[in-house]
Amino acid sequence: MKSFRNDGYRRRVWIASSTSLALSILPMIGCGGESSVTSLSGRVLYEGQPLSNASLMFYPGDGRPVIAPLSNGDYLAQLPPGEYRVTVNLGAELPPGWKEGDPVPPTSRKLPRQFASRLDTPLTATVGPEGKDQTIDFSVP
Repeated sequence: MKSFRNDGYRRRVWIASSTSLALSILPMIGCGGESSVTSLSGRVLYEGQPLSNASLMFYPGDGRPVIAPLSNGDYLAQLPPGEYRVTVNLGAELPPGWKEGDPVPPTSRKLPRQFASRLDTPLTATVGPEGKDQTIDFSVP
């Protein structure tokens, strides 16, 4: 019986994870038709070095946030014009030999709390009119 509960639990976690991922990607994909978005790209530095294994979250004044994963410090997001508050989310560094189902270790990297708080973040972005690609770089001390 125990293995049945674990299998059911894993399925529920997988379904919840998959649903969360799909919902976070959906705002970037859109629902078809004309959309007024601007390509926003840039680089994120942490203590002067490109930040990896992390993501940015762009919070508009109204509506759902958009997630932009970081790859070697670089990001790309499709955003409607407007003002955004931006947070930085760190991913865990997985040790060699880690496999699915193993506990995820806490991240050894620490950012000042304000960079992870939607209300306290000093990072902002102003996205201009549609069709104009834009670059905004962020630096986290």
